[in-house]
Amino acid sequence: SASCAWPIEIIAMASPRPPAVQHAWASADAAAWRHLGEMLFRADSYGPALESFVHALDQSPRDAGALDGIVRASTPVGRTASARELLGRLASSPDNDEAKLALSRLLAAEGAFDESARIPLGLLQANPGHLPALEQLASVVSDAGDAERLAPVVARLRIEAPSAAATRYYS
Repeated sequence: SASCAWPIEIIAMASPRPPAVQHAWASADAAAWRHLGEMLFRADSYGPALESFVHALDQSPRDAGALDGIVRASTPVGRTASARELLGRLASSPDNDEAKLALSRLLAAEGAFDESARIPLGLLQANPGHLPALEQLASVVSDAGDAERLAPVVARLRIEAPSAAATRYYS
């Protein structure tokens, strides 16, 4: 709960920081930042969680857990615009498909289904067998309630990954 997170926030944000915190802060890698973000998120401390996920992405822009954390933590603190800007910047890298799909998830969560669907469609044009893009497209179209557009996506999922959980879920 939120009451469990505040002592951690006070210690982490203290100035000057205790030496142990300074050392942990300076030596933290992307995984450590992501894990801190997850811990804070689970304690309903969404703002500090979001900042931790940003630190993780500073070190590893393709960190799937941190990208997902940005999507999940930005909404409760009303920072989806800054999350969209960050994910858009990361997604502008031609080879960062993970960030592109995270941006698509954020856009879908905001109800921007058409804009969200364009992202996995673009990835599928470049690589028709891109399973994460196909699954994201199915999610977006399903969330939009568009059964007509969902049918060919599910048919494609059945060809590309007949035993995948997403195939069974959307079928």
